[in-house]
Amino acid sequence: MPYLFKNKLPEVDEIVIGTVFEINNYGIMVKLPQYNNIVGYISYNEASRKKKFNVKRLFMINKDILLIVINVDEKGYIDLSKRSINEDESTYFENKNKRYIILYNLFRSIYMKLNNLDNINNIQDDLLEHFMNETLWNIKNNNDKLNNDKLMDSDEIYENIFNKNYDIILEHKNRDFIIDIIDKFVDSKNKQKPYNEKMFKLMSYNSTGLDDIKYILSGYNVNYMTNSIYKLTADISVNIDDIIDEIQKKSHEKNALFTLRIN
Repeated sequence: MPYLFKNKLPEVDEIVIGTVFEINNYGIMVKLPQYNNIVGYISYNEASRKKKFNVKRLFMINKDILLIVINVDEKGYIDLSKRSINEDESTYFENKNKRYIILYNLFRSIYMKLNNLDNINNIQDDLLEHFMNETLWNIKNNNDKLNNDKLMDSDEIYENIFNKNYDIILEHKNRDFIIDIIDKFVDSKNKQKPYNEKMFKLMSYNSTGLDDIKYILSGYNVNYMTNSIYKLTADISVNIDDIIDEIQKKSHEKNALFTLRIN
C-alpha cells in the first residue's frame, strides 16, 4: 500500500483518523489507515472528557474516529487522545483532509496517465511514492522570494490549483503535461461546483468585539471554522473577491484584524 503522506509517521498535535480494532484492560488499540495502518494506543485517561463512559459504545470495533497525537517515540509508538479534540477542530480537519484527498487522487491519476496505467492495482507503490516526492510533496511557492525553498501547505496548493494559479514551483520533467491535466480537471470540477469559497481570519480586541464581528459578517454566508477562522461561501455567479473587499473594509471600519487565508 503506498503512503498517503510524505511523512511516514504523524506528528505530535496532528489530528488523525483511527480505526478501532481492540479494546483491552489497558486501553484502546487503533490502526491509522492514512499511515499504512500503523498501530496507535489510547489510554483510558485520554478516551473521554467524562469520568464515566461506556467504552464499548464510544469505541466500537471497526469504527473510524478522530484522534489527536500526543506522543510519538523514537520506536514509532504512537499515543493518542480522543478527549482533547473539540468540534471546531474536527470540522477543520475534515475540510482539510477532504481537500488533501482530492489532491492526492488527482496526482495519482496523473501518475497513472504518465505511465499508461488503466488499473489502480497495477501501480507500483515505490514508483508512485517517488512521483509524489517529485510533485505533490515538493511544490513550492514561486511568489515568495524570501521562502521559495519552503514547501507549500496542502491547503495552499489546493487554493492555487482550483484558482488556476499555476505560478508554483513544480520541478518535474513533465511539468507542462501535468499542468495540462490539472487544468482539465479543474475545468470539469468547476462545472460541477455552483459556489466559491474563501477562508479568512477575523479578530477583534475591542470591548465590543463580538458585536463588531457580527456586524462585519452580517449579510454574508459565513461559517465559523476554528481559532477565529471563517469560511465565506458565495454563488459562482457572484464575484467572491468583491465580498471579501467589503468584509475587509468593514473590518477596517471596526478596527478588527482581517487576514485572508488559503482554503
